[in-house]
Amino acid sequence: MFKSILIGFAGGFLGLAGAAITPIIVGILGAMGGAVTIVGLAAFRSFRKMQKRRAAGQDTTTALTQL
Repeated sequence: MFKSILIGFAGGFLGLAGAAITPIIVGILGAMGGAVTIVGLAAFRSFRKMQKRRAAGQDTTTALTQL
């Protein structure tokens, strides 16, 4: 009986530890996703800027040197 109580206590402790760790993991994944989104937006904005310069009559080499 004592052994089953001990196993139950250990299982409950592991469950609590898992519940405490899960938000941290989710937060890390969310932060990584946010960083990827920011980098993607920055790349998209610079790409759009280059497209506008090209449409204005500049070629890509001068647009790249002006970045």
